[in-house]
Amino acid sequence: MAKHKLSIGAFVALLTIFGGCAHEKVTCGDRVAFPTEPRFRIFVKECAETVDAVPTPKASSFYVFRYPSEMLKSHIVGAAEVYARVEADGTVSSARAIKGDKAEFLSAAMDGISRSLFFPATKEGKAVACQIRCEVAFDLEYTNE
Repeated sequence: MAKHKLSIGAFVALLTIFGGCAHEKVTCGDRVAFPTEPRFRIFVKECAETVDAVPTPKASSFYVFRYPSEMLKSHIVGAAEVYARVEADGTVSSARAIKGDKAEFLSAAMDGISRSLFFPATKEGKAVACQIRCEVAFDLEYTNE
């Protein structure tokens, strides 16, 4: 089975969504900043099957992700990698953990990916199922006071 690999600069899906966040002040030296919103990014890094187009997450999928509350309170950012089986209808039928910076990020990534919807992979113009490896990044956006 051939693999469809993507280069680092050619991520198929780099989408960002903002969610609610407590606005706690953060100081760094003489600068003051407030975390405005948590941010989630999904990178589809590899598709196990040979396809014409790899699955990409629908924007509505980002509303199912939750930033781990303890990580948010502590202003910790991180990432997790997950294998997921995206079916021809764009639903995720299974997800398996690969690795995460923190167990909380891995758990949140697994939960979010499992409930996500994708535009399915295509081969010769038809939607097909595909096993993907993806990274979910958990970031915090900051604004200066």
